[in-house]
Amino acid sequence: MKPTIYDVAREAGVSIATVSKVLNKSGRISDKTREKVDRIMAELNYQPSLVASALTSRRTGTIGLMIPDIANPFFAEAARSIEDYAQEQGSDLIVCSTDRNDEKAARYISLLLRKRVDGLIIASHTGNPDMIRRLLADHVPLVLFSADIRMMESNSVTVDDYKGGYQATEYLLSLGHRKLGIISDNLRGASCVLRAS
Repeated sequence: MKPTIYDVAREAGVSIATVSKVLNKSGRISDKTREKVDRIMAELNYQPSLVASALTSRRTGTIGLMIPDIANPFFAEAARSIEDYAQEQGSDLIVCSTDRNDEKAARYISLLLRKRVDGLIIASHTGNPDMIRRLLADHVPLVLFSADIRMMESNSVTVDDYKGGYQATEYLLSLGHRKLGIISDNLRGASCVLRAS
């Protein structure tokens, strides 16, 4: 049978509240007691319930990341960096690859909310801005990453595509190139002007 917090408390000779404080890294507990509780948890192979923890702390220590395609090197690298930073901050990351499919994105959002993630990072363009509006209306902490939805007040991290394109063009022109082209994925109303001399 799976060990419980009661088993840990009994074996360590401390109260359940003390075990809880060790788990949540809160309260005033001596290093000796903390080490003893940690040792007992390791010996019993105790795994705290995230759901139970979320009921008391209102946090699960998990963040949901939705990306359009894990095979895309840009998003794979971004996911890795986000995961590394989340780990540094003591959180875990659940990565969902939506394949740019709004139905799949909606299922993932529902799953992540049922898992009670602490927040969402949505790096997958959704053709359904109402989905984002509902999340904002429900006060779900979220950040849009490389998926700016205009006319919506939300936190977002985006790239200045216009400036980047301008700098790339200037660089190629400075090297003497005169016939330039652009290959892009989903320009969504963007326009591109190339100049040649």
